[in-house]
Amino acid sequence: MKTMTLVISLQGMGLNEIQALKVRNAIEALIESNDSVEVVGAGVNLDGSEIDLEIETSDVEGASSFIEELMASADLEGRYKLETK
Repeated sequence: MKTMTLVISLQGMGLNEIQALKVRNAIEALIESNDSVEVVGAGVNLDGSEIDLEIETSDVEGASSFIEELMASADLEGRYKLETK
């Protein structure tokens, strides 16, 4: 299994911590709808400016494509970084 880290900037969107947490939970649920990935950790900045998810997968290429499509459909292109460890 490989670990991927997804960091999404919500800065400038006017979200507080609770709203950012709801966004994170929704994105986490969508990511976990893909059978090849599992979210093993997640966080949110107290000011609501950033969320992060730690993801494990056996198919990095497939998971990356899935997450890129998800970020595009959520209108978050240019607001995220996806790294593989």
